[in-house]
Amino acid sequence: MKKIKDIIIIFLIFILIYFLQINIFNTFTIFDVKPNLFIILIFSIGIKYNKIFSCVMGLIIGFFLDLLIGSRIGINMLIFGALGFVTSSMSEILFSENKLTNILIIFFSTIIIEIIKYLLSIFLLNINLEINSFLFITLIEAIYNILLFIIIYPLWKILLGKNKENNNKLIRYL
Repeated sequence: MKKIKDIIIIFLIFILIYFLQINIFNTFTIFDVKPNLFIILIFSIGIKYNKIFSCVMGLIIGFFLDLLIGSRIGINMLIFGALGFVTSSMSEILFSENKLTNILIIFFSTIIIEIIKYLLSIFLLNINLEINSFLFITLIEAIYNILLFIIIYPLWKILLGKNKENNNKLIRYL
């Protein structure tokens, strides 16, 4: 019963994030760069739930994004499915309540996801390679995601409760 409630809450958060992403952050940009709130959502799911649930939720959210945004079906689905799985796996190894660890994971996840999307765009859509602007945009987006994560994550914890237990005592104190 708790999983069904959590799925409904995740679905409602997805709708809210989609609304914010499309309506608010299209006009509220930093250097014409928008954040990717879906990375924060999948990251938060990965910290809270096990690998399978996080991966499935990433696949579902990515699939809906592919449908709604109109990009090629499967790109966001695979990227967000992998992000859910990797984040959940990392949260079992690392202490997920450490804010610095979470910030670093958001930062590097954003960079890796944008690199993968950029490379796929180059190969699938024949987009020209513009490394300097890509690096600038990706860095700004990663910083933007971190700032929004710091604001959004406490709200997420209120909605869904405590993260999964971490039994790795050694890494917990690092």
